[in-house]
Amino acid sequence: MSSPLVSTCLGVYGGLQCFEYPLAHPSWQTCAFPLPGNGDPGHTLRMFTISRIEQDDWKEARALRLRALVRDPMAFGSTHAREEAFEPVEWERRLRENHWYWAHGEQGPVGLAACIPEEGDVRARRLISMWVDESVRGTAVASELFWKVASCAYGDGAERLVFCVMSDNPRAKAFYEREGALQLDRASIEGSSVATARTEEPYELWLPGRLLDQRS
Repeated sequence: MSSPLVSTCLGVYGGLQCFEYPLAHPSWQTCAFPLPGNGDPGHTLRMFTISRIEQDDWKEARALRLRALVRDPMAFGSTHAREEAFEPVEWERRLRENHWYWAHGEQGPVGLAACIPEEGDVRARRLISMWVDESVRGTAVASELFWKVASCAYGDGAERLVFCVMSDNPRAKAFYEREGALQLDRASIEGSSVATARTEEPYELWLPGRLLDQRS
């Protein structure tokens, strides 16, 4: 099993907050991103942590997921009305049977993502419900969440991480492509598990096992 993805704050250099990611991404080990606010090197650092959501945290997880569906409804195939109607037992089941992660900042949860089995393909896992709050977009939070799920998938024995992105969400498509994911021809995907009136574009990430192994 691969170890969890851990980042280390290296400090602030020239107005950039620098983090070290131990082989988290096949193309870099250290990432620097502009500080929130005015970019002043003296600006207070905003730290965050990423951890698995436990079953007992279902109320907070529900609130975060519904917040994502309200703030960015066009980013998902599901809807706020649909998931708001879920009974508590459904939220508990989600957290018990699958791997859900959240990012926490100083003001509370700011990101969410989950890893679930891919129907009909034991060598793949599916990324779902990926979302980060607008207050942390442009920082490393999204990358941390994405690679936490990738690490989870690889630890479960998967070779690929698959997911869908709405075709009218260019920012999300650009993010995943920067992370190394490849867009697939829709004809190559059989039995799509999500059917919506809007177009979803399938993506896959071949898991960099040779790198993840070095974090064990």
